[in-house]
Amino acid sequence: MNFSKQSNYRLVFLISAMVVLLIFLLSKHHPFFWDTLLTSSILQHFIENGLGNFILPENLDAGHPPFFYAYLFCVITLFGKSLFVAHLAMLPFLFLLCYAVLSLLDYFKFNTKEKLLTLLFTFSIPAVLTQSFLISYDIAILAIGLLCLNFALKKQFILFSIFSVVLCSVSVRGNFVLIGIVFISFLMNDRKYIVRTIISLIPSILFCAIWYGYHYAETGYFLQGNNGWQEQRNIADVQTIFKNIISIGRKLFDFGIVCLFVLNIISFSDKCIDRKLFLWIIPFVILSIIFVSFTNPIGHRYYLIVYVLMLLPIVKYLAKKPSYFSVILILLLFISNYQIYGARVSNGWDCTLAHLYYFNIKKDADNYLKEKNIQAENIGTVFPLTASSQQMYWIGDTDKMNNVNGENLDSTQYILYSNIANDFSDEQLDELKEWKIIWQKKSVVCNMILYENPTIENELQ
Repeated sequence: MNFSKQSNYRLVFLISAMVVLLIFLLSKHHPFFWDTLLTSSILQHFIENGLGNFILPENLDAGHPPFFYAYLFCVITLFGKSLFVAHLAMLPFLFLLCYAVLSLLDYFKFNTKEKLLTLLFTFSIPAVLTQSFLISYDIAILAIGLLCLNFALKKQFILFSIFSVVLCSVSVRGNFVLIGIVFISFLMNDRKYIVRTIISLIPSILFCAIWYGYHYAETGYFLQGNNGWQEQRNIADVQTIFKNIISIGRKLFDFGIVCLFVLNIISFSDKCIDRKLFLWIIPFVILSIIFVSFTNPIGHRYYLIVYVLMLLPIVKYLAKKPSYFSVILILLLFISNYQIYGARVSNGWDCTLAHLYYFNIKKDADNYLKEKNIQAENIGTVFPLTASSQQMYWIGDTDKMNNVNGENLDSTQYILYSNIANDFSDEQLDELKEWKIIWQKKSVVCNMILYENPTIENELQ
């Protein structure tokens, strides 16, 4: 390696480290939010009870292996329980993500400019950047998944085998990502390596068989028992499949992904790419076939690896264009954080920085409730407003409002509504139009309203 090339490598890794550290500094006190609230609850369970036999209580068991949570628990045990330490534990995954992306670019012989562009684009994608702000196992899946893809393409089968096990240990979706990676390997590598790839999967297959067998032996169920996730693990009927297809279509449109999709089409028509197009198409198809078959709501974060791999054809195309094309794309991706639908359409709040406005108005609402002495037991709301201060910040009280998802509101005295909550039904929203607004606040794209039930109010009078 000559001196100039070595300097370029150092420059790219230095900028990568600066980006990661900047994200950490900006997010080091960011509270648990959305599905990471489950992570908070599981960690607090481990802190209070220890790891035990690694089997979670039924009410916390969403079917995922607990080893990501166990890793966070070990870091917290060493350095103390705080949001800062929890985010510190995510730093290795962010560094690993940068390394995996840059290593993949090396494999495809990207130059220094193309690597820097890819790095900037990666953290400009709202879903990737927002998940990087959270204590999220989806970032771990993304980083380890891209690393496994590297090892598969480079025919480093022992490392591929080891990290495939790690990928499967993070989450059930790690298995789905691994399937996509294997199919990419089949397409990109010579046929003679297919058997070696399959053989290298044996440890991860054994791991899954042992873990889920052990889980079943200890609990009597494979993924989840009688809890809130039960209805999300059913086989989808025709109507749900149709809804899922529409939802998946949104995953190629929302939060700036439409820009990446269009640029992939343009670059393809311009004949600037080759098989790199299939790097994202294959996992997108594999993941979509799996997700469409179940009743589980499909999140934008499920496709993080697809979004990052969409960049490879684009960067090759944009690197040959004037720099302002890349600047425009970054601006469009940033602006797309504010692509928020109306109250009756669900939004992927955990994949947009727009959710940052939620926390201040939630604190204002909590202060108002405390000032008026309105107790949490008298208030109905839905996820994620049902989370306690302790669950979000690891400080404060454990009081939770009542979850009225799918419930009749007649006997509820107050409803705390926010557009950040997707679980209010259309019928409930129609009913709330007749209720009295006693407090409300808006911050940019987030709003919050406290309603009082006029029927109960009149009875009290």
